[in-house]
Amino acid sequence: MGWKAINNRHAEEDRAVVDLCVLAFERFNEDVESDSKLNLKTATNSNLPVAYMNKEDVKVFPEYEEKLRRNDLFVYVRTHPQYVVRVKVDDGVARGFIVLNRLQCANFEVTVGIDYKFTWSCYDISSTRNLVDVSLEIKPKDIQASNEIVKIDSKKIEKALGNTLYGHIITRHERIWLTCAGAEYILRVLELNLEIDEEEDGLSGDFDDAYRGRIVPGTQIFVQKDMGEFEERFVLENVTPREAKKRPSNILDIYCNDGEYFPVKKRLLQPCIALTKSVLDKTESRLRIDVDVDCCTFDRVLLYLIAEAKGTEELSKYKFELEQCGLMLEAAKKLKIRGLQDICESMLGAYESRIREEGISWQEVVDRNENGETLLVIDGMVCDVTRWLPEHPGGNTIIPEQALNQDATVYFELYHASKESFLYLKQLYIGQMKGRLKYLVKVFRD
Repeated sequence: MGWKAINNRHAEEDRAVVDLCVLAFERFNEDVESDSKLNLKTATNSNLPVAYMNKEDVKVFPEYEEKLRRNDLFVYVRTHPQYVVRVKVDDGVARGFIVLNRLQCANFEVTVGIDYKFTWSCYDISSTRNLVDVSLEIKPKDIQASNEIVKIDSKKIEKALGNTLYGHIITRHERIWLTCAGAEYILRVLELNLEIDEEEDGLSGDFDDAYRGRIVPGTQIFVQKDMGEFEERFVLENVTPREAKKRPSNILDIYCNDGEYFPVKKRLLQPCIALTKSVLDKTESRLRIDVDVDCCTFDRVLLYLIAEAKGTEELSKYKFELEQCGLMLEAAKKLKIRGLQDICESMLGAYESRIREEGISWQEVVDRNENGETLLVIDGMVCDVTRWLPEHPGGNTIIPEQALNQDATVYFELYHASKESFLYLKQLYIGQMKGRLKYLVKVFRD
């Protein structure tokens, strides 16, 4: 069973997981060896919003037979359900594989190929609300290759979307691939309007994301034009404007500094002292609040607020990764969340205490790697990537296979050119190597 991320709100639950390689539907038989004889048997086209798995892999999930019978088996990758996808069983998929279309691969940020494995979990749909309506932006898939103005009938698109997405769970910002009347389109989910009881106090039931919901009979679908780079190359006709909905008075729209927003119940925001006036305001004058926090950090702040709202026992389980601590502490100070600030300051103190001032011997690195940990040596720095390994964008197998018990500097520089990759080193660093590095470790040569 895979590592359970400590920043996942389900971290303390006994989650069933399965490690799978990702194959792209469009290149299904090109991505694997020919003798594996993989052949999808239930799929009709590549743009359906489903994932295909072998039944033996699906069996790790609780009540899988009942969920499959109801078409209610959804999975997500890594440790937090940023997006989810419905699963179909296909005996043409070999064990150890999951088949997605290219757009789903982009949504989930997974690498295609038999050399990379990712951890998949079953998504609990019990708290997922139905959608009253959803708004999406659209553009033709190959618009840059067209020399003529493309006309799109929004009514036909909305009907096709209703048929394609019926019963599916969609998330804000999720990209969807649609075929309609022989043409292909790319859509992105913009706005969701969920079935919400205004009388709820924000503490009853589960705290599911307010930006995810299920398409059901009666869900209204609205399509608008993607105003991006190629907006002048196509025309959207028969557009039905989405009527402005009156927001429930117990919900505030929290707008982050990157333009994204979260609809959050006021009761959940009570620990945010900086937002007290808006939380206590019973009029409609403060339904929007701008906060100087990015959306990813605020998403993690919400997990803390949920834990605090559920009580002491749940709050005692709340943790997150050290590399997020700086941004979380900054957010806690801006929003004046004393409890979260205490947690961050405590974690930073623990970080200072874990650095080995005396250095780490090469033999200790080798011994700990042989005992199940994953320690890397990068330019004389010893980095413990054990818990971070399942989150590695390149999969959780490439590092143990290529970089253990040798100087991994060249590998790191070769595959990690971004500034963000180097910032992670500080969070993973546990001390310097003792002795002269070049005589203690093998050097990569090609």
